[in-house]
Amino acid sequence: MYARRLEADGAHFNSALNACKNAEKPSYSAALFLLEKIVEVSMTPTSVTYNTLAGAHSGAPLDRLKHVRTLMAKQGVQANNIFVEIYLTSLIRKAKTEEWNSVQEVVEALKHFNKSHLLEAVDVITEAKTNRVKLSGLVRKIDRALKHLSLDGW
Repeated sequence: MYARRLEADGAHFNSALNACKNAEKPSYSAALFLLEKIVEVSMTPTSVTYNTLAGAHSGAPLDRLKHVRTLMAKQGVQANNIFVEIYLTSLIRKAKTEEWNSVQEVVEALKHFNKSHLLEAVDVITEAKTNRVKLSGLVRKIDRALKHLSLDGW
């Protein structure tokens, strides 16, 4: 019997991260383990890596999701429009099948979240705008909905 060692590359790791994201219950701990392995083997995580990592954090505690942004900043990876949308949908736990056709529908969905989640959403969108990231239609709706919620007086 022959023992083989396969060289893992970024695509292999990103595929494994994608499996964490697409699991019935996304596994942020397994995804973070994979990110550690990427760094351990001297690979550089890409925007695709962080997009998928954010998706694997759907339903994770807020501090764990914020940790993704911290790691991303440490690696010098710039958030793109895909990351912003995935991060926000993970933050607010929007189901993939859930459609929000109007800002009012988004307002109704968001008003059930605690202030810390909503302020994080504001922070992510503000940072994206500052960095001139083109916001998706969904992110623009979330942005308008957050303004309707007037978080300052909460």
